[in-house]
Amino acid sequence: MLIRLGTSSFNIAVTAPMTECMDEYGPRFDTLGAVTGINLNGVDFCTRQGLIDEFNIHAPFSPPGFDEAKPGEVFLKIGVGELVRPDGNIYKFSHAYDIRKTAPAVIMQRENEIVMEQACRIGNGWGYEYRKIIRIVPDEAVVEIEYLLKNTGTHVIRAEQYNHNWFNFGGKAVDESYSLEHSFPLGDHAPAWFKMHDGMICLSEKITGAHYYPSNASVPAEGNRIRLSHSGTGRSVTASGDFAAARFSLYVDPAAVCPEIFVRATLEPGASEKWTRRYQFQ
Repeated sequence: MLIRLGTSSFNIAVTAPMTECMDEYGPRFDTLGAVTGINLNGVDFCTRQGLIDEFNIHAPFSPPGFDEAKPGEVFLKIGVGELVRPDGNIYKFSHAYDIRKTAPAVIMQRENEIVMEQACRIGNGWGYEYRKIIRIVPDEAVVEIEYLLKNTGTHVIRAEQYNHNWFNFGGKAVDESYSLEHSFPLGDHAPAWFKMHDGMICLSEKITGAHYYPSNASVPAEGNRIRLSHSGTGRSVTASGDFAAARFSLYVDPAAVCPEIFVRATLEPGASEKWTRRYQFQ
Protein backbone atom coordinates (compact mmCIF):
# COMPACT_ATOMS: atom_id res chain seq x y z
CA MET A 1 0.00 0.00 0.00
CA LEU A 2 1.34 3.43 -0.97
CA ILE A 3 0.51 6.25 1.43
CA ARG A 4 1.33 9.88 0.67
CA LEU A 5 1.93 12.54 3.31
CA GLY A 6 2.75 16.23 3.09
CA THR A 7 2.04 19.19 0.85
CA SER A 8 2.62 20.12 -2.77
CA SER A 9 6.01 21.62 -1.90
CA PHE A 10 7.27 18.87 0.41
CA ASN A 11 5.86 15.37 0.44
CA ILE A 12 6.81 11.76 1.00
CA ALA A 13 5.51 8.38 -0.13
CA VAL A 14 5.45 5.51 2.36
CA THR A 15 5.11 1.89 1.29
CA ALA A 16 3.50 -0.05 4.14
CA PRO A 17 3.85 -2.91 4.53
CA MET A 18 7.14 -3.21 2.62
CA THR A 19 7.03 -6.94 1.87
CA GLU A 20 7.93 -6.53 -1.81
CA CYS A 21 11.53 -5.80 -0.82
CA MET A 22 11.88 -9.52 -0.05
CA ASP A 23 11.47 -10.34 -3.74
CA GLU A 24 14.76 -8.57 -4.47
CA TYR A 25 16.73 -8.86 -1.22
CA GLY A 26 15.25 -11.84 0.59
CA PRO A 27 14.05 -11.66 4.22
CA ARG A 28 16.52 -8.99 5.15
CA PHE A 29 14.93 -5.57 5.53
CA ASP A 30 12.23 -4.45 7.96
CA THR A 31 8.90 -5.17 6.25
CA LEU A 32 6.66 -2.87 8.32
CA GLY A 33 7.08 0.08 5.98
CA ALA A 34 9.56 2.55 4.56
CA VAL A 35 9.74 6.00 3.03
CA THR A 36 10.08 5.20 -0.68
CA GLY A 37 9.66 8.69 -2.11
CA ILE A 38 10.80 12.16 -0.98
CA ASN A 39 10.17 15.33 -2.98
CA LEU A 40 11.02 18.93 -2.11
CA ASN A 41 9.99 21.60 -4.61
CA GLY A 42 10.08 19.15 -7.49
CA VAL A 43 13.40 17.48 -6.62
CA ASP A 44 13.42 13.81 -5.61
CA PHE A 45 15.81 12.74 -2.86
CA CYS A 46 15.83 8.94 -2.86
CA THR A 47 15.67 5.85 -5.03
CA ARG A 48 12.77 3.41 -4.95
CA GLN A 49 14.36 1.54 -2.01
CA GLY A 50 14.17 4.71 0.07
CA LEU A 51 14.74 4.89 3.81
CA ILE A 52 14.59 1.21 4.61
CA ASP A 53 15.62 -0.31 7.96
CA GLU A 54 17.45 -3.48 8.93
CA PHE A 55 18.33 -5.16 12.23
CA ASN A 56 21.25 -7.42 13.16
CA ILE A 57 23.28 -7.96 10.00
CA HIS A 58 26.23 -9.98 11.35
CA ALA A 59 27.99 -11.41 14.41
CA PRO A 60 28.38 -10.57 17.23
CA PHE A 61 24.96 -8.98 16.66
CA SER A 62 23.31 -11.95 14.96
CA PRO A 63 19.48 -11.99 14.87
CA PRO A 64 17.79 -13.09 18.11
CA GLY A 65 18.00 -16.85 18.53
CA PHE A 66 20.21 -17.47 15.49
CA ASP A 67 23.34 -18.53 17.37
CA GLU A 68 21.32 -20.87 19.61
CA ALA A 69 19.26 -22.42 16.79
CA LYS A 70 20.25 -25.77 15.34
CA PRO A 71 19.94 -26.41 11.59
CA GLY A 72 16.24 -26.59 10.76
CA GLU A 73 15.19 -24.54 13.80
CA VAL A 74 13.76 -21.02 13.72
CA PHE A 75 15.19 -17.68 14.80
CA LEU A 76 13.80 -14.14 14.75
CA LYS A 77 14.58 -11.41 12.26
CA ILE A 78 13.21 -8.20 13.77
CA GLY A 79 10.87 -6.51 11.32
CA VAL A 80 10.37 -9.72 9.34
CA GLY A 81 9.35 -12.67 11.53
CA GLU A 82 10.46 -16.30 11.87
CA LEU A 83 13.30 -17.55 9.66
CA VAL A 84 14.92 -20.99 9.46
CA ARG A 85 18.61 -21.60 10.12
CA PRO A 86 19.70 -23.96 7.31
CA ASP A 87 23.12 -25.08 8.55
CA GLY A 88 25.92 -24.34 10.99
CA ASN A 89 27.36 -21.36 9.10
CA ILE A 90 27.42 -17.86 10.59
CA TYR A 91 24.57 -15.46 9.82
CA LYS A 92 24.86 -13.62 6.51
CA PHE A 93 22.39 -10.82 5.79
CA SER A 94 22.56 -11.50 2.06
CA HIS A 95 21.48 -15.14 2.40
CA ALA A 96 17.87 -15.87 1.39
CA TYR A 97 16.80 -17.71 4.53
CA ASP A 98 13.58 -19.68 4.35
CA ILE A 99 10.65 -17.91 5.99
CA ARG A 100 8.66 -19.97 8.46
CA LYS A 101 6.27 -17.11 9.20
CA THR A 102 6.10 -13.43 8.32
CA ALA A 103 4.98 -11.49 11.38
CA PRO A 104 1.90 -9.40 10.47
CA ALA A 105 2.05 -5.63 10.64
CA VAL A 106 -0.68 -3.36 12.01
CA ILE A 107 -0.69 -0.03 10.15
CA MET A 108 -2.52 3.13 11.23
CA GLN A 109 -2.51 6.48 9.44
CA ARG A 110 -2.85 9.74 11.35
CA GLU A 111 -2.35 13.34 10.35
CA ASN A 112 1.21 13.68 9.06
CA GLU A 113 2.30 10.29 10.41
CA ILE A 114 1.98 6.53 9.96
CA VAL A 115 2.19 4.13 12.90
CA MET A 116 3.32 0.54 12.24
CA GLU A 117 3.43 -2.24 14.82
CA GLN A 118 4.58 -5.85 14.80
CA ALA A 119 4.90 -8.57 17.43
CA CYS A 120 6.54 -11.98 17.15
CA ARG A 121 7.37 -14.73 19.64
CA ILE A 122 8.62 -18.27 19.19
CA GLY A 123 8.43 -21.22 21.57
CA ASN A 124 12.08 -21.25 22.57
CA GLY A 125 11.82 -18.04 24.58
CA TRP A 126 12.61 -15.37 22.00
CA GLY A 127 10.12 -12.58 21.37
CA TYR A 128 9.76 -8.88 20.57
CA GLU A 129 7.30 -6.07 20.03
CA TYR A 130 8.33 -3.45 17.50
CA ARG A 131 6.73 -0.10 16.72
CA LYS A 132 7.83 2.40 14.10
CA ILE A 133 6.33 5.83 13.43
CA ILE A 134 7.13 7.71 10.23
CA ARG A 135 6.33 11.40 10.70
CA ILE A 136 6.56 14.40 8.40
CA VAL A 137 6.82 18.08 9.38
CA PRO A 138 5.89 19.70 6.06
CA ASP A 139 6.69 23.34 6.94
CA GLU A 140 10.23 22.38 7.97
CA ALA A 141 10.89 19.76 5.24
CA VAL A 142 11.62 17.25 8.00
CA VAL A 143 11.03 13.50 8.22
CA GLU A 144 11.33 11.68 11.54
CA ILE A 145 11.37 7.93 12.13
CA GLU A 146 10.67 6.93 15.71
CA TYR A 147 11.41 3.38 16.86
CA LEU A 148 10.40 1.40 19.94
CA LEU A 149 11.67 -2.15 20.51
CA LYS A 150 10.58 -4.28 23.47
CA ASN A 151 11.95 -7.67 24.51
CA THR A 152 8.94 -9.90 25.27
CA GLY A 153 10.97 -13.09 25.59
CA THR A 154 13.06 -14.69 28.30
CA HIS A 155 16.50 -14.21 26.69
CA VAL A 156 18.61 -11.06 26.36
CA ILE A 157 18.32 -9.39 22.94
CA ARG A 158 21.39 -7.60 21.57
CA ALA A 159 20.02 -5.42 18.80
CA GLU A 160 21.89 -3.46 16.16
CA GLN A 161 19.88 -1.38 13.67
CA TYR A 162 20.54 1.02 10.81
CA ASN A 163 18.72 2.72 7.95
CA HIS A 164 20.17 2.06 4.50
CA ASN A 165 19.38 5.63 3.32
CA TRP A 166 19.21 5.13 -0.45
CA PHE A 167 19.78 8.79 -1.41
CA ASN A 168 19.90 10.23 -4.91
CA PHE A 169 19.21 13.90 -5.60
CA GLY A 170 17.25 14.67 -8.75
CA GLY A 171 18.04 11.37 -10.43
CA LYS A 172 21.59 12.54 -11.10
CA ALA A 173 24.63 10.33 -11.65
CA VAL A 174 26.55 9.33 -8.55
CA ASP A 175 29.86 11.13 -9.04
CA GLU A 176 32.11 13.89 -7.70
CA SER A 177 29.05 16.12 -7.18
CA TYR A 178 28.30 14.32 -3.90
CA SER A 179 30.04 15.10 -0.61
CA LEU A 180 29.39 14.01 2.97
CA GLU A 181 30.09 16.06 6.08
CA HIS A 182 30.55 13.97 9.23
CA SER A 183 32.09 13.91 12.71
CA PHE A 184 33.23 10.27 12.86
CA PRO A 185 36.93 9.60 13.66
CA LEU A 186 37.62 7.65 10.48
CA GLY A 187 41.39 8.10 10.30
CA ASP A 188 43.31 8.89 7.12
CA HIS A 189 42.90 5.78 4.99
CA ALA A 190 40.42 6.12 2.13
CA PRO A 191 39.63 3.81 -0.79
CA ALA A 192 40.25 4.96 -4.35
CA TRP A 193 36.64 6.01 -4.94
CA PHE A 194 36.56 8.84 -2.41
CA LYS A 195 38.79 11.46 -0.80
CA MET A 196 38.70 12.30 2.88
CA HIS A 197 39.75 15.50 4.63
CA ASP A 198 38.64 17.77 7.50
CA GLY A 199 35.50 15.83 8.33
CA MET A 200 34.45 15.52 4.68
CA ILE A 201 34.10 12.56 2.35
CA CYS A 202 34.05 13.56 -1.33
CA LEU A 203 33.47 11.07 -4.10
CA SER A 204 36.45 11.16 -6.45
CA GLU A 205 35.00 9.52 -9.55
CA LYS A 206 31.80 8.57 -11.32
CA ILE A 207 30.56 5.42 -9.62
CA THR A 208 30.15 2.51 -12.04
CA GLY A 209 29.92 -0.38 -9.58
CA ALA A 210 29.04 -1.13 -5.98
CA HIS A 211 31.48 -0.06 -3.25
CA TYR A 212 31.30 -0.45 0.52
CA TYR A 213 33.34 1.33 3.18
CA PRO A 214 32.79 -0.09 6.69
CA SER A 215 34.17 1.36 9.89
CA ASN A 216 33.86 0.89 13.63
CA ALA A 217 34.07 4.63 14.27
CA SER A 218 31.54 5.83 16.83
CA VAL A 219 30.30 9.17 18.16
CA PRO A 220 28.11 10.19 21.12
CA ALA A 221 24.54 11.33 20.55
CA GLU A 222 25.53 14.99 20.33
CA GLY A 223 27.87 14.15 17.43
CA ASN A 224 25.37 11.97 15.57
CA ARG A 225 24.92 14.18 12.53
CA ILE A 226 25.86 13.87 8.86
CA ARG A 227 25.10 16.13 5.90
CA LEU A 228 25.00 14.80 2.34
CA SER A 229 25.20 17.50 -0.34
CA HIS A 230 24.98 17.56 -4.13
CA SER A 231 26.64 20.48 -5.89
CA GLY A 232 24.73 19.99 -9.13
CA THR A 233 21.28 20.53 -7.63
CA GLY A 234 22.36 22.60 -4.64
CA ARG A 235 20.36 20.23 -2.43
CA SER A 236 21.27 18.50 0.80
CA VAL A 237 19.94 16.30 3.58
CA THR A 238 21.06 16.43 7.20
CA ALA A 239 20.54 13.14 9.03
CA SER A 240 20.80 13.04 12.81
CA GLY A 241 19.65 10.95 15.76
CA ASP A 242 19.06 11.13 19.50
CA PHE A 243 21.30 8.11 20.13
CA ALA A 244 24.99 7.33 20.29
CA ALA A 245 26.13 6.11 16.88
CA ALA A 246 27.87 2.75 17.36
CA ARG A 247 29.47 2.69 13.94
CA PHE A 248 29.35 4.19 10.44
CA SER A 249 29.44 2.73 6.94
CA LEU A 250 29.12 4.13 3.43
CA TYR A 251 27.70 2.21 0.48
CA VAL A 252 27.55 3.60 -3.05
CA ASP A 253 26.48 2.24 -6.40
CA PRO A 254 25.63 3.89 -9.74
CA ALA A 255 22.15 4.83 -8.46
CA ALA A 256 22.61 5.91 -4.83
CA VAL A 257 24.78 7.22 -2.02
CA CYS A 258 23.97 5.43 1.25
CA PRO A 259 25.49 6.65 4.53
CA GLU A 260 24.58 4.18 7.28
CA ILE A 261 24.47 5.06 10.99
CA PHE A 262 24.14 2.14 13.43
CA VAL A 263 22.50 2.10 16.86
CA ARG A 264 22.89 -0.69 19.42
CA ALA A 265 20.79 -1.74 22.40
CA THR A 266 20.99 -4.58 24.91
CA LEU A 267 17.50 -5.51 26.11
CA GLU A 268 16.93 -7.65 29.17
CA PRO A 269 13.62 -9.57 29.25
CA GLY A 270 10.80 -7.04 29.58
CA ALA A 271 13.02 -4.05 28.75
CA SER A 272 12.47 -1.64 25.86
CA GLU A 273 14.50 0.92 23.93
CA LYS A 274 13.35 4.00 22.00
CA TRP A 275 15.29 6.08 19.47
CA THR A 276 14.58 8.55 16.66
CA ARG A 277 16.18 9.37 13.32
CA ARG A 278 15.63 12.86 11.87
CA TYR A 279 16.11 14.05 8.28
CA GLN A 280 16.16 17.73 7.30
CA PHE A 281 15.91 18.34 3.54
CA GLN A 282 17.06 21.53 1.86
